[in-house]
Amino acid sequence: MKKFISGLLAGFILSTATTAFAIGETNVTAIMGKVGIKVNNVPITEETLLYNGTTYVPLRAISTILGADVDYDAGTRTALIFSENFGVAPLPENYKKTTSTTSTANTNETASKRITKAEYEDRKAEIENTYESTLSDLRKTWQDVQYAYTTGEKIFKAQDLTEQIAKLKEEERSFANAVTLTGQNHHDQIVQQIKQYEGLQAAYEYDWNNIKAQYKEAEATYKQRKQEAEDKKNADLAALEKEYKK
Repeated sequence: MKKFISGLLAGFILSTATTAFAIGETNVTAIMGKVGIKVNNVPITEETLLYNGTTYVPLRAISTILGADVDYDAGTRTALIFSENFGVAPLPENYKKTTSTTSTANTNETASKRITKAEYEDRKAEIENTYESTLSDLRKTWQDVQYAYTTGEKIFKAQDLTEQIAKLKEEERSFANAVTLTGQNHHDQIVQQIKQYEGLQAAYEYDWNNIKAQYKEAEATYKQRKQEAEDKKNADLAALEKEYKK
């Protein structure tokens, strides 16, 4: 039981560095930020996801640094990438290049990247839903940690030998001056039992102190991940608002 409790507390510190999300009807868990990305030694600051041995990168950030344009079709929930450099397929006839330095091209760039009210509401809801999902996962794991801590505390209290040791020491003192062989033997037995109980008590206290330390670390990790999720939501909403109003 002690190993289970200790493992759950320590596991929380690692598991909160992951995020759970859904693709269609499949729920998966991916590790955030484990793999860094650089393009021509220019780092990508957005988080990456590591899932099942594959690193998933932020589409807009990667496309932009490679000189491509990114758009979003809310009706089909499809990300659109346009580039003359990739050579995968010819550009659509209605595509307007946004990398020109002319005034007309700048106007086209603004128009091509402007999002509609429907797109804005859809992406806003997606950001908020992602935040609530992350928060829900954090809260559930934190509840498990709290339960493990409470269980560990009950186990320690049930195993606590402090009172028994005190009683044995009191009894040992009453036989300290025993002169009979019977009294001496009983005294030796008490001393041996005290040593045994003190060894067990030291082990119990060591385990309990480890559990308390891991709980404290898990609590700090929970608060940190919760704040990170809130900061990301606010940053994403601010960026979306700016993109919508430009």
